[in-house]
Amino acid sequence: MTAALKQRSSIRLDPAIKSELDWYFGACHHDLGVKSNFGPMIDRIAMYGETGKPERRAEGDTVRVGSPFGSTKDFDPFAQNDKRLGMAGKYRRIRRALMALDPILYAVIVAMYEPERLPAEVRECFDAFAGVAVHTRAARRGAAKHDVTPREWLASVSTKRNLEAIAAVMRDVELLVTKAHEAYAEVRDG
Repeated sequence: MTAALKQRSSIRLDPAIKSELDWYFGACHHDLGVKSNFGPMIDRIAMYGETGKPERRAEGDTVRVGSPFGSTKDFDPFAQNDKRLGMAGKYRRIRRALMALDPILYAVIVAMYEPERLPAEVRECFDAFAGVAVHTRAARRGAAKHDVTPREWLASVSTKRNLEAIAAVMRDVELLVTKAHEAYAEVRDG
């Protein structure tokens, strides 16, 4: 396992790009105002107070919002809309850059940032790169030799601590992730 950990540590990603893609795949829906089904009730209280009755408000007016936990805060619905519009612009810029990528590189980024159900051994061994590891050439070749799926092969390799196979997969992961991030940076900045 030590060889794989050393290999993993050699992957260096631009922190700004990593943060941007973490936001896009993880937190953007919240920032854009996408709510759970509990949201409409909270929005109504936030906009109109505890009575739930609409009142005319002018731009710049704040609403005193009560919390079920006893605290209150000022809520400016217009400022909230401005923030969401800014987030929508950020979302569109990132999406446009992702859609301009080669489909294979796009798939690598999706595999890295979107959670995927994988065996615990694979997630433990390959950490944040587990989703990408499934799609590597080394995993496909190993799976073909043993007549299993790449997921099953990676689980077996991880469980048996086959350092040589893990290192081969991590070399492929490093190549794919680095190439995908560099392509994203080029499209984003260009």
